[in-house]
Amino acid sequence: MFERRVPGGVVWALVHLALVGTACSGSSGKVGGEGRTQGEEGPDREVVMPDTRHAVSDGTRAVACAGIAFDGSVVADEQSEVDALALYCRIAGDLTITGSVTDVTPLQNLASVGQRLEISFCDSLTTVSLPALRDTGSLLVGYNLKLGSFTAHGLTVAREDAHVETNPALTTLALHALATVGGRLLLAGNGLIHLDGFGALTSVGGQLNLAGNASLESLVSLSALETVGGLGITNNVSLEGLDGLSALSGIAHGLHVAGNTALTNLDGLQQLEHVGDRITIHNNPALTSLGGLSGVKGVLARELDVSSNAALTHLGGLDSISSASSVTISRNPALVTLEGLGGVARIEEFLRVTDNPALSRLIGLENLDFVGTMLSISNNEKLPACAATSFVSGVGTIGGAVTISGNLGTCP
Repeated sequence: MFERRVPGGVVWALVHLALVGTACSGSSGKVGGEGRTQGEEGPDREVVMPDTRHAVSDGTRAVACAGIAFDGSVVADEQSEVDALALYCRIAGDLTITGSVTDVTPLQNLASVGQRLEISFCDSLTTVSLPALRDTGSLLVGYNLKLGSFTAHGLTVAREDAHVETNPALTTLALHALATVGGRLLLAGNGLIHLDGFGALTSVGGQLNLAGNASLESLVSLSALETVGGLGITNNVSLEGLDGLSALSGIAHGLHVAGNTALTNLDGLQQLEHVGDRITIHNNPALTSLGGLSGVKGVLARELDVSSNAALTHLGGLDSISSASSVTISRNPALVTLEGLGGVARIEEFLRVTDNPALSRLIGLENLDFVGTMLSISNNEKLPACAATSFVSGVGTIGGAVTISGNLGTCP
């Protein structure tokens, strides 16, 4: 979460001497702020000289950190405050770069940020390069209107979240060594055309969200990604395919694909075998096939929802799903058949087939034997009413109300 910082709004206590730093246990600081110089000890603080080399972790091993470590948090909202960090290799708490900062070159020695590294609301910052950075708790890069390039070639792990959002000029995002994001990975509202800087990424513990990247055409560098907590691909209007996700085998929670106006298929997901909670495919007007989901097997703990996909004519690709909490097939104007749902035998809650004007038959749900609550087949103007009635009569158990209305004709 990003919060605009007000320059000078907080008085900090990091003491930085020219070419010499001090390590203050458990404190927070603003570079260049007022504080005691070396040797002045008050009743509430002990100032100690740090070692010049420190062990930091890149998530798998200890690495040498040549420089000064600070056991606290730092906010730098002026260029002089960033300049004062030139000898620091580790910030144990948060490091926030914001405001009028134009150059982060003084951070060339920075190898580790223990908690949050945030670069946000820097209206004049154009380039970020952090060549020594190995690990951080979380990474937040956002609302930098002129930022065109962000590189951290040595970063291997973000232990918590990584958010890169609303950097409209950002066309280069190079995190070539990043293998693991422990929490959520959000890439949203940037100027990226290709995701070509994530070739080492194998797992995202939380949700991977790719949202509102208007120029994004390819996910090619995600080809090593194997597991994610969830996957959301939304409102990327230039994205035509998901080919870069060819190694993805498991989604612990949900898959949500929506608002991608150029997306024609889901073929890049063909190695996907498991989705834990839900599959929702909404409002992808060029989508003609769900075939990329053909490897997904078994039970969805929550819903299957395919709605408002203007070019979709069938549901082939969902054949190996056997059960879901709910199923909604709605507002797909070209859908003529439910073929692809033949594996679904049980729906724990409701089934809704509504507002599909080209649907003329219910072939594809013949194996359905149980609906826990509501069943609605409504407003499918080419579906004969008697076909809907006949289908309902073939379902072994329906635990709640049945609605059949607005279909073609009436059934005696």
